[in-house]
Amino acid sequence: MAISSLKRFRSYFQSQIIATGTSAYHPILYLELHRGRLQLSTPDAIYSFDDLYTPAKLGLAAIVEQLPRTGNGLLLGYGLGSMAVILKKHYPQLCYDLTGVERDEQIAGWANEYKPSNYPASITVIEADAADFVADCTEQYHLVFVDLFVDQQVAVHFRAAAFLVKCKQLLKPNGHLIYNIIPSANDSAASEFESLFSTCFPQHTKIANYPNEIWIGMAAN
Repeated sequence: MAISSLKRFRSYFQSQIIATGTSAYHPILYLELHRGRLQLSTPDAIYSFDDLYTPAKLGLAAIVEQLPRTGNGLLLGYGLGSMAVILKKHYPQLCYDLTGVERDEQIAGWANEYKPSNYPASITVIEADAADFVADCTEQYHLVFVDLFVDQQVAVHFRAAAFLVKCKQLLKPNGHLIYNIIPSANDSAASEFESLFSTCFPQHTKIANYPNEIWIGMAAN
């Protein structure tokens, strides 16, 4: 859906509310335009912010030189597709067909309504639970981005070894997984996650961007 030029102009002086919504997972969701960029949030967390969504931006910047020019990506916890916006705006040399998985019906509806314009490849948004999708998926990807928050929490089963192993199986040889988490919001499980991720991905790195940590794992060739 097109956003008026007047609303875009006003957003540089004051955030403009595009829509609010509720869902089974979120008592309140905000879709706003802030300085010309779409932002999806709850009262406690930002889920998407176009090309200013830092976890996606930092994760992609760390691996962009290792990615093939043409490929495909799986975005678990699609939100409004910040990864797609970042690819379009900052890495036009990359042409990636994207599959976004989003379980929240309200967010998935907005994601389809406000897909990035003029994206150079395909974007498919699927309304599904990421655990179910990953369990049934047989395709492999050059890039997998895991961003599975409810507010600041990541559910235990998404931090488990079985989920990480399945995500790794979805990577093509030399494919990359970017995993966004807020350790301080996930209590004593933070150290356990670090151990599990390191075991699953011997080739890995961690980017600290308080309060987030962005973990990057690479599949063997």
